[in-house]
Amino acid sequence: MDENNNALMVQTDDGMLVNDFDVTGLLNPQVNMVKLVAPGFEMDDADMFNAIQSPGSTVNDNIGKVINLSGVVVHSVTLVNSETGEVNVAPRIILMDKGGQSYVSVSKTLFNSLKNLFAFYRTPDRWPEGGIPVKLKQVTKGTKRFFSLEIVKG
Repeated sequence: MDENNNALMVQTDDGMLVNDFDVTGLLNPQVNMVKLVAPGFEMDDADMFNAIQSPGSTVNDNIGKVINLSGVVVHSVTLVNSETGEVNVAPRIILMDKGGQSYVSVSKTLFNSLKNLFAFYRTPDRWPEGGIPVKLKQVTKGTKRFFSLEIVKG
């Protein structure tokens, strides 16, 4: 396994890999992807690629589920509002549990939840082996759904 798999790696458009903690700039169009994994998380690059291309399920379909969060991949996607034509950049997040199951969502609130998680628990390369147990949560306001994480104590 590549030694860099346990580091926060940011890849820019020119292919440069940067080891950096500041994920707040992720929505910068020059940043392609951030991949973070916990110690002992065994996924090679092919497995990681497949999880990104074809995630196992959505966060929306797993609300209330507790997972041992062991890997996170975030990259920006461009969304076009079908009614107004407005173009926005949003984070696409793939959460991975210690068994390699992946959960995907395009959600700014889930992205903010991850930033808060990283502020308190640092990045996954500094987490305990096996990851951190979190519950996938949803808050509904009118017709909108907002996703977040909750730390499971115990």
